[in-house]
Amino acid sequence: MTRPYHDLHQHIAILRERDLLIEVDIPIDKDSEMHPLVRWQFQGGMKESERKAFLFTNIHDGHIRLMAEATQNGAIIMPPVPGFYTRPETIDDIVTQSVGRALDLFDFDLDLVKRWTGKSSNDLVMIHLICQKTDF
Repeated sequence: MTRPYHDLHQHIAILRERDLLIEVDIPIDKDSEMHPLVRWQFQGGMKESERKAFLFTNIHDGHIRLMAEATQNGAIIMPPVPGFYTRPETIDDIVTQSVGRALDLFDFDLDLVKRWTGKSSNDLVMIHLICQKTDF
């Protein structure tokens, strides 16, 4: 099969001429932004006749690297991951636990946080069941 181009630069030029190239010059995270965007085209997001090639010119390896650098410089990363071991009954319970954990990092003890002691066998059984039902 012969191609209408001899190298990548010529291929890009042909795609530009045919309006088949989307050029993205802004910083883009390869994992959380670039891959989902490209995958979207091929999983029902666009008709094949509407698909175009992407040319990303400012790719970075993401927020994980930036968070690792921040922690090396003394920052504390606290993702808002709810503590289901507290058996929350409402959204307010989840928010209160998350806010309490954040305030606890600043040494504000407002008695909002229920700490897991690890002593209750019911808690361990519950964690075991959650792990069995979770598809890792």
